[in-house]
Amino acid sequence: MNFKKYCHKLSDLKIFDDVLVALEQTGVGSLVVIDETSRLVGLITDGDIRRALLKKETNIEAIINKKPEIWLNTESRQAGINHMKKIHRNILPIVDKENKLVDVLCLDEISFDTIDNPVVIMAGGLGTRLYPLTKETPKPMLLINGKPILERIIEKLITQGFQNFYISINYLGEQIKEYFKDGSKWDISIKYIEETKKLGTAGALFQLKKMIHKPLIVMNGDIITDLDFRHFLTFHQEMNSLSTMCLSKQIHQIPFGVVEFDSDFKIISMKEKPKHEYYVNMGIYVVSPNVLEYIPENEYYDMPTLFQNLINDKKNARVFVFDGLWNDIGRVEDYKLANL
Repeated sequence: MNFKKYCHKLSDLKIFDDVLVALEQTGVGSLVVIDETSRLVGLITDGDIRRALLKKETNIEAIINKKPEIWLNTESRQAGINHMKKIHRNILPIVDKENKLVDVLCLDEISFDTIDNPVVIMAGGLGTRLYPLTKETPKPMLLINGKPILERIIEKLITQGFQNFYISINYLGEQIKEYFKDGSKWDISIKYIEETKKLGTAGALFQLKKMIHKPLIVMNGDIITDLDFRHFLTFHQEMNSLSTMCLSKQIHQIPFGVVEFDSDFKIISMKEKPKHEYYVNMGIYVVSPNVLEYIPENEYYDMPTLFQNLINDKKNARVFVFDGLWNDIGRVEDYKLANL
């Protein structure tokens, strides 16, 4: 593997646009930064760029994560790969005892055995929040740096060994069928679930009841992520879960001092710009075949409703917490950020 394509010298990153170009050239959403002597300076990811843009931060030194996860070249390479899967990282710099970069592990370039578990991608939504971009183009076919969102999703899954795909289509679905056809261009199988009306994020799964015999991945067709889907699937199976929901850890900082007081207006506490952590549904799931019995025929039915029904029936429903790259292209602002 030519690891140099993931690297850039800090001295070459003179302006913010240099970082954007270098990051795009890696093709994996991560950029390893080194100095003139090949010593590791740090790592920049798509997520770092988005956070910098939100803060209007253009100082390159401030954007770099100078304490990234690293691996020593004296340690087992396979152990490094296992570590990446455990911590949900797609890129892992390998350094020597002097902190000089000697290699870069990238999960996308590591060969995996093929996986028979099917993937269902929900691509039938109207994309109303992205209008007028979606007036003549279905949301999953909007371009992110020249390539449709849906193609990026599928190619990511292919690199991890998945080869059996179902795409649920409705609004402008013929464009999707015409582009991907049967998947032979990518050496995979693609079949289509054609919705005649809006069925929600789970309703289309009814059509697969008699066809699916293994846990399947279900995800929305507007997501950019570096999730290790194999690890997600393994977690689901090890937990003996019927359905597992992938969550993204989010941190929100209140930009003001927060004051708590009692009924007598006496101050109890003060916190300056506190941070709050919370977990949001990423729109990615693993579902076991017998759960499809919950799906009604030809009716609107969402994944959150499915999970709530499982909870009500005291079934084993789990969550998988992920803190890597996740970008839901749901609004025009999200789309613009993803194209930077």
